[in-house]
Amino acid sequence: MTTTPALPSLVLRGSSAIARFGDGLNYVQWEQGGRVTRIPLDAIEAVRSLDRSFEVVLTTAEADRPPAVYAVHDASAAAVTAFCAALEARLPETAAKGPRVDGEDLITEVPAGHPRRPSKRDLVVAVVAVFAMIDVAVAVLREPAWVIALPFFQLFACAGAFMALTLG
Repeated sequence: MTTTPALPSLVLRGSSAIARFGDGLNYVQWEQGGRVTRIPLDAIEAVRSLDRSFEVVLTTAEADRPPAVYAVHDASAAAVTAFCAALEARLPETAAKGPRVDGEDLITEVPAGHPRRPSKRDLVVAVVAVFAMIDVAVAVLREPAWVIALPFFQLFACAGAFMALTLG
């Protein structure tokens, strides 16, 4: 008994966008500018490979309106050729009769994975801002002994927290 292996997922990486397509998928996943968009095969009018660029042209319902185009630039020429051939093989046949569907209405936006974790620099800036607000609040309340001593306590507390986190 022989089995044919499934085609691997194709990934086309360019300078500003990433396109993903694989066997069993009825859409092209487009990642650009922090957004992840799924373009169904029914929304695609044509695909074009232009040397190191790849374009997906969406269908339009109105003949006078230009179609939306998604493009990947500065990708590998071999990857563009393979991606274009795989996608063209899976595109549905377009019917000349009947109403046309607007491709932009069919695309969906997908949440882009895990939310961004704040960096250590952002955390340090937030802690310094909170301490500065506390110092200003104490200074406004005119507690002269605390205005001088409080920054030293904060500095020692930060040093202790750093040592506890670093040394475990």
